[in-house]
Amino acid sequence: MTDVITGATGFIGRNLLRSLARRGESVIAISRQPRNNTAGKGVRWHALPKSTDDWERILENGSTVYHCAWSTLPQSSNHDPLSDASTNILGTLQLLTVAKNRTDLRIVFPSSGGTVYGVLNSLPVTEEHPTNPRCAYGVSKLAIEKYLILHRDLWGLDSVSLRISNAYGPRQEVIPQFGAISTFAARALRGEPITIFGDGSIIRDYVYIDDLVEAMILAGKFRHGPPVMNVGSGAGKSLNDIVTALSGVLGRQIAVNYVAKRDFDVPVSVLDISLARATLDWMPRVPFEAGIASTLRAIQSGRGIDYDEDDAARL
Repeated sequence: MTDVITGATGFIGRNLLRSLARRGESVIAISRQPRNNTAGKGVRWHALPKSTDDWERILENGSTVYHCAWSTLPQSSNHDPLSDASTNILGTLQLLTVAKNRTDLRIVFPSSGGTVYGVLNSLPVTEEHPTNPRCAYGVSKLAIEKYLILHRDLWGLDSVSLRISNAYGPRQEVIPQFGAISTFAARALRGEPITIFGDGSIIRDYVYIDDLVEAMILAGKFRHGPPVMNVGSGAGKSLNDIVTALSGVLGRQIAVNYVAKRDFDVPVSVLDISLARATLDWMPRVPFEAGIASTLRAIQSGRGIDYDEDDAARL
């Protein structure tokens, strides 16, 4: 049987692909720009499917689909919610139309633990917490969760939506308004100041990429479990905590520019990961400071983070 990864050249997708290939799994990697087969002998690249016939051929021998493809960011999605919905929701529905009668297929969907809940009533947040997204990105992620549950109830399609916290680590791109740790780390190493919206007290749950990938693979092998699970570190770190950790590893102070806060930023988001621990027998293993150090080493060695030169200073 074959695993299928959509969005296989994205941060999560390519780390997942690397891990599955190392385990000797057969994988179909899907991307808008397929790459040469450098991930392993069992990996086949495929362009983004344009029709249901394409999906039929891809899924013919598929066992698990890791649906990582996504075209927008939380911060930019409100500028064009129509594009966000038409690309992400309709594109996913094309996949589900073909997959819905495949009771032997498992779909793992990386949803968003940081955006689907909105402002939190309690901490850490459990899967039962009300969902009130404050950006189109979160609305679209939540819509896919609901469509997966609908296909599960009506047609028996097995799936799980993983409400993932903020993933970080080596090989993460640095692009505008995406990935505080990677952006801060890259700018710190270049000797450039970091710009923070607000006073730096915004708290998020950060999960190291290797821990996340392990949870995804376990979720892909698990059948007929809960439809939604949080995946994160279960602990909160502020933007100021990131700067402090970076300074500690680098052994020097980092310049920070504080500017006006953004209205859509949720003040705090920390996930309760008890369900994932109990269901998947999984727990995050990489401490925050160790993950920061690993990320910095990766950039310094030249194998770490791809970034545009000018860019993404503003988180």
